Amino acid sequence: LSLFHTRRHMMYGRPWRKTEMDFLHDQSIQIAALAPVYGLFSLLSVVGMVEVLEGRTDSQLWKANTICNTQLQQHGVDEISADCWSRFIDRGERWYNLNFLVADLYEARVLYCFT
Repeated sequence: LSLFHTRRHMMYGRPWRKTEMDFLHDQSIQIAALAPVYGLFSLLSVVGMVEVLEGRTDSQLWKANTICNTQLQQHGVDEISADCWSRFIDRGERWYNLNFLVADLYEARVLYCFT
């Protein structure tokens, strides 16, 4: 991308076309943002898995299921049903996969910028 950009400057000067410069600038920003975006979604996935592994009942992941949260408030942690824990684990896995899918989608967009 950089070599192409420099070659266009040498052949036509700057800017060769305003819309073309804006388009290339947008693509460059998308490419430069790949590491932070992918890193953020990876971090969210890891945090969600840590909440599941620790059995954190104070997280948003747990509180999303109102039935299980009510059961927790009424009976305490020791009396939570296995079904609630199973749903908690399933929800955590879904969020884990969703975060990586969004990160992969962004990566695909960046790879498209190179074409």
